[in-house]
Amino acid sequence: MDKCEIITRTQEMLEAFFAKKPTARQELVCVAKNLLNAVMKISEADFDYDTILNEVISRYETNVGIKTFEPDVLVEDPNSNRWFTLQDDNSRTYFKRYRDYLRQQGWGNDMLDNLESNCEKTLSRCADPKDKATVDSKKRGLVMGDVQAGKTANYLGLINMACDYGYRVIVLIAGLTDSLRTQTQERIDYGFIGAYSNSIGNGMPEYVGVGDEDGKYYAVPLTNSDFDFNKMKQQNMNFQATDTNKPVILVVKKNAAILSAVHNWLNPGEGISGDSVLIIDDEADNASPNTKKPGYDASAINRKIRDIYNKFPIASYVGFTATPFANIFINPFDDDEYQDLFPQDFIVQLNAPSTYFGSDKVFPCDGSDSPSIRLLDTDEHNFIPLKHKKDYVVYELAESLKEAILAFLINNVVRTLRGGKHKHRSMMINSTALNAPQESVSEAVNSYLKILLNIIEQDSLKPESDFVKNDEMRKLYDLYVSGDGNGKDFYREIRNDLAWVDIQHGLYDEIRLFETTIINNRYRGKLRYDYSAHKDVGSRVIVIGGFVLSRGLTLEGLCVSYYSRSASAYDSLLQMCRWFGYRPRYEDLCRIYLSQNSIDRFQDVLEAIRDMKDQFREMELQGKTPKDFGLMIKESPVTLGRKLLVTSRNKMYNTQVIEHVVNYGGEYFDTSKLFKDNQKNLRNHQLLDDFIVGQQTKGFAFTDENGRFMLRGVSSECISALISKIAIPNARGINQLFDCSNLSAYIAGSELFKTWDVVVAEGRSDRYFNIQGKDLQASKRAFHLGESDENYIRIGGANNRIVDPNMFGSGVSLSPEQKEKILAGKKTRSGKSAKQLTAKDWLKLRKQPILVLHYIDLEIVEENHLKKDRCVAVKEEFGEDLLIGFAIGFPSTANKETHKYRANLVMISNLAQDEEFDEEELDNEE
Repeated sequence: MDKCEIITRTQEMLEAFFAKKPTARQELVCVAKNLLNAVMKISEADFDYDTILNEVISRYETNVGIKTFEPDVLVEDPNSNRWFTLQDDNSRTYFKRYRDYLRQQGWGNDMLDNLESNCEKTLSRCADPKDKATVDSKKRGLVMGDVQAGKTANYLGLINMACDYGYRVIVLIAGLTDSLRTQTQERIDYGFIGAYSNSIGNGMPEYVGVGDEDGKYYAVPLTNSDFDFNKMKQQNMNFQATDTNKPVILVVKKNAAILSAVHNWLNPGEGISGDSVLIIDDEADNASPNTKKPGYDASAINRKIRDIYNKFPIASYVGFTATPFANIFINPFDDDEYQDLFPQDFIVQLNAPSTYFGSDKVFPCDGSDSPSIRLLDTDEHNFIPLKHKKDYVVYELAESLKEAILAFLINNVVRTLRGGKHKHRSMMINSTALNAPQESVSEAVNSYLKILLNIIEQDSLKPESDFVKNDEMRKLYDLYVSGDGNGKDFYREIRNDLAWVDIQHGLYDEIRLFETTIINNRYRGKLRYDYSAHKDVGSRVIVIGGFVLSRGLTLEGLCVSYYSRSASAYDSLLQMCRWFGYRPRYEDLCRIYLSQNSIDRFQDVLEAIRDMKDQFREMELQGKTPKDFGLMIKESPVTLGRKLLVTSRNKMYNTQVIEHVVNYGGEYFDTSKLFKDNQKNLRNHQLLDDFIVGQQTKGFAFTDENGRFMLRGVSSECISALISKIAIPNARGINQLFDCSNLSAYIAGSELFKTWDVVVAEGRSDRYFNIQGKDLQASKRAFHLGESDENYIRIGGANNRIVDPNMFGSGVSLSPEQKEKILAGKKTRSGKSAKQLTAKDWLKLRKQPILVLHYIDLEIVEENHLKKDRCVAVKEEFGEDLLIGFAIGFPSTANKETHKYRANLVMISNLAQDEEFDEEELDNEE
């Protein structure tokens, strides 16, 4: 039994023993040792014992408590996956091998199940590889995931599963750079082929990854880690006779000449080419969309990808990206004979698991301070200016960059002391886009590392008082024990476990392993984390670069990022977030050095991304497709004297700018129509539960105010985040005023209302629900059904509402005399004084906006027998679950706001057909 199998089996036993529950580390270690000693027969005298023990514990702590989320699938035809049927494990030979390989890498069952579900939902929307040129034999789609959130693992899973279902030609287009193509090829070697692609042609395959256990390779690579297709096809590929039964894969750079060679070489129906092709386009928004003006020939790379796609009778094109702005701007009204790459058939939006270290953690939605961010002073001495010439030379590092290197050194010691010395660690320096300045940064970093190495080699074992006499070591010491001098004591929690003396004694073993590498198009560097050379001790690498670091390249174990550049477009800016990703057992060590300018710009981009995801979810709820649901991207406000573009100008020819004006002053809305689908209702339940727990962890608790169960002082960011995610019907005329996307954007951007009140409505039902330990009575609401094909129910009878107007008076202090005075000034149609305050009356008295939460028990009032039977069936659908409804009210002081969006051609076409649309609102920028 090898080390990997020992770790995997012990991990599984540990999970079974503790039933996947959070457990004290001391108890974890004790049980893990017993399992290794008693069951696996591994003793503490064995050479690899500590490594195995630490890896077992690390995997348990990484996988316990993970929440995974199903993807959102937007598809043209709900029956489009009719050809796809689930296979058992015996039929899924490719995917099963890949799943087993990931398990050996530490993936837990929940993560593996989620990955499998993602792949099934994507592949089922692709063309049937065994279909013979019917109308469904061509499919184009897009898979959107967060930056560094596992898109590579997903398309590797998709490739394996596609081969199980009959695809035999895979073209993987792996970005614009050699570095990215090489890294992708190596991942394909491990996760799909099963052997180093370099070794197959010489007849001496070196098996790795999925092929390591049984000594086989499972696909024919027409590229390898050293050579792209143009050079490989000139070599003797040395196919064996049995290889003709294996799938063929090409991992190619996004280059017109290479793609042309691929197109010319592949011949559908002949030899090993087969009839079907699966094209995976990594970073699909980059260089793949047509950048030529309408009426001109398509740009070269776009044309060559389309050539390959249109050459095969059965073809699926699946783009993968975290920034699909350019993709949704592709002209959807293309030539049927020469189809472009607009994702007209489906969009799959992957949802990262709870362990993802992403925008919500780095840039919290609630406006709280991020523990990871270290603010840069752009006026600092030796700081590289945003604009500089190509011959700019860095002679001395800025103090902030030196501090970042010291933080990386400390982090390496901490990770080793936590038991991960064999793990790779990286630091990123992205401070200039130009090659020569990058090289001078590298020289300055190497000089500084030599100084540190010499000092630490001499002094690391000296007493603390002597060690800190050196200025640089004093900075290192102060950074760990007191903070960075900018008000952040970054290592405060870590000091509870590790004293300074532990750090000091580990410094030399770490810094002697440090290396630097430049990744740019001059060096055409190939960043490789060599597992064979680092079996016992992982890489410790400082990576310096610009553009190449901003597209798809993964920096393993990235824990310190120094980013002082600028970007002019949403997509290029977001792609620079290499610090997003999965950081098991070292998320607390991640430091990100950013200027305030960069922070502001990132927040603009992330708001646009959240808004776009809301539109995707709305498209799903309406059962529409990208081909008939218009999409638009919220444009950045003019900040800091410069406006961010959504994407590069040559990708926006097929777009226009529209202005959307919202005014919520004194208005109120509720979700008077709710889905009949209990799964969507349960999703709202979970969102609400998470929201309430989240407020509780922030120190906010519901209190009883004059018979109303209320929550005060909730941040607008939290309200906005909740509203953006709830699932309610939103087709035209259905909950039209409760527009989740616009409401969420308005709430998040409002300068007037930073905090909200939240109240729970109680009713007369005999059913109860519990919030923060208190049992509350559910609201009883009558409901009606419309046409049989409607997917929603209508709450509240003729008045079509769920909210009691008096709920908007929750928390408002109003004496009986004041109330009578208001009523006396209000007359009914008959001329008599009004008896009750209306919702708008209460909103005039409010100072804060209010969110009303409704837990609804449905009441059947229908008398018609046929309709009553339908109502009974609907109520049975929900069983014991109460429906969740919402209402919102804004004080009359709320202001009017204008948002600018860049709309694609589908949206523009839809607006042009809308009789209420004013064409003067359309601003067509040239």
